[in-house]
Amino acid sequence: MKCLWITTTLLLFAAAAATAQDCKSFYYMTNNAVVEMSIYNDKEELMGKQLYKIAEVEKKGSDLVSTFTTSFLDKNGKEISKSEGMFKCNGITIGVDMKMNIPGAPAGNMNAKMKSSDSYLMYPTTLTVGKFLADGAFHMESEVNGMPMVMDLKITQRKVEAKESITTTAGTWDCFKISYNIESKVSVMGAGVPMDLKATEWFAPGFGMVKSMSYNKNGKLMGSTQITKLEK
Repeated sequence: MKCLWITTTLLLFAAAAATAQDCKSFYYMTNNAVVEMSIYNDKEELMGKQLYKIAEVEKKGSDLVSTFTTSFLDKNGKEISKSEGMFKCNGITIGVDMKMNIPGAPAGNMNAKMKSSDSYLMYPTTLTVGKFLADGAFHMESEVNGMPMVMDLKITQRKVEAKESITTTAGTWDCFKISYNIESKVSVMGAGVPMDLKATEWFAPGFGMVKSMSYNKNGKLMGSTQITKLEK
């Protein structure tokens, strides 16, 4: 019985060590990392940049959790918005805060208020071609200068399509190509128009999302993003 207890304890320590290792390799989980994601329009012209700064990484229960700040800069480098979010990882899945790609409260002197749901898009740390991934949903309510705004976002039908190598100015990664549908609706003072898009992203195991592209229902490119700089 004593040998069994010792063996079980050693296995638990080994699993905990593996979990920490699996999680810490992601740029989301690297303390003080700075990620620059460039944003392009349908003509592949630079529209702006999103900067993610990992502020703190700590253990919470079975999860390794990091907090980050994100700033959206226009093509001239002027800060347009800023927000905060979190990532979490337990060695089996990594949860990416769905606020990651949502512009935050506008910078400057505008009277802005915002509240949103805690929503994560989940990725298994082990991906295989043909695998379907869990859906994600996000709800945000904001008020700018007394004007109420509501945003609802759903990501559905996520499927791992293939393995591909992706190269950007920040490096080269072996990625899994993931396709999915985006359903979004932004309502201003109760009136809004839904928008449905199809998207593809390239996700590198042990690293994170490297590139994404979105299309309208007719297959026309609407925009794209990709990592262009990484500081650790």
